[in-house]
Amino acid sequence: MKKTLVKICGITNREDAETAVTSGADALGFVFYPKSPRFITTVAARNICECIPDNILKIGVFVNADDDELAGLCTKNFLNYFQLHGNESPDLCKCFPGKIIKAFRVDRNFNKNLLNKYNMCSMFLFDTRIKGFYGGSGISFDWNILLSITHTRPIILAGGLNEDNVAYAIRVVKPYMVDVSSAVESYPGKKDEAKIARFIKACRAESSG
Repeated sequence: MKKTLVKICGITNREDAETAVTSGADALGFVFYPKSPRFITTVAARNICECIPDNILKIGVFVNADDDELAGLCTKNFLNYFQLHGNESPDLCKCFPGKIIKAFRVDRNFNKNLLNKYNMCSMFLFDTRIKGFYGGSGISFDWNILLSITHTRPIILAGGLNEDNVAYAIRVVKPYMVDVSSAVESYPGKKDEAKIARFIKACRAESSG
């Protein structure tokens, strides 16, 4: 099986970023949603990214961001992708070719036809639909829902992944990348080195490339 990449999301400080990279993470996520307990300013995120190797993907997470905010970040050129977790339109996504990861919140009523409207995006991320949450809920959804979806974009799987279930999730969904946040924390906004190491070890045991 092709290696599944690992993204550690909700990075708020340099120490956690370096720990994630040292542990084998392939991507880091920075949450620019002010209501999140993992919120980070663009200045702080940029300072962290400048200390991280170029081969590590840097992904900004947004909820209902406007095009001016995203355009401003494009000029700063420290993020590889914008992960859009809200109700962003296809027209907004078209403005940033090659940069957009569109997140979809999944429950048993998920409308898979919605994906067709976002074919301009680079990747699709699937997370659990929980009222009041835009990621970081720690709750998983029924991954079998994704098996009936025909898609042409790499999949990022999120939502309730942890060291105990991620290997099975990789086996079922075969995602391009898995995304974890709350399961590798000591508390919201602070990562736990041992939990990160165990999560990545579980991923590599199932998907070693």
